[in-house]
Amino acid sequence: MSVGFRTAFGLLLLAPIVACAQDRSLGPGFEHFYNLEYPEALEQFHGDAAREPNSPDVYNHIAQAILYREMFRTGALESEMVTGANAFLRREKMNPSAQDEKDFNGSINRALALAEAQLTKNPNDVRALYDKGVSFGLRSNYKYLVKKAWLDALHDATDARKTHNRATEIDATFIDARLVQGLYDYLVGSLPFTWRML
Repeated sequence: MSVGFRTAFGLLLLAPIVACAQDRSLGPGFEHFYNLEYPEALEQFHGDAAREPNSPDVYNHIAQAILYREMFRTGALESEMVTGANAFLRREKMNPSAQDEKDFNGSINRALALAEAQLTKNPNDVRALYDKGVSFGLRSNYKYLVKKAWLDALHDATDARKTHNRATEIDATFIDARLVQGLYDYLVGSLPFTWRML
């Protein structure tokens, strides 16, 4: 995979993180999150999960905080992450602890299961589709940014886009779900012709 494609792909994968952060941007968990206080953010998000155990988005918030804590720990939270031929793309994959990986995957799986349960009751539940798309997006970020598993990440990123496409087909006013779609279209349109065709 070329450096240019990986840079564009990396930018695409960041969109679900922003989308996830928009859910509770003024809450105490995200106040800590934006200040790089990830242990405190996780404590708040776990509290949210205890109060709202059937809400997929709170488990997405937990997964997001774990992802960013790992990136912060390894010094990867820098502007180099989204620039052209940058050092970030040449970094070795990160090595999160077994517990962090278990917690991340457990949070994503819980969010996906809850979203699927809601969609079983109502296949047109736009919020559940949105939460499901964010889960796929966060998992693709983890695979891309932490594990450097490019193709696995692309698979989840594609599922995120398709799920958010479905959400906006049902409700064209659901602006948050358009973030992944818009960035995807912009970046794919910016790629060389051969990569666009792929």
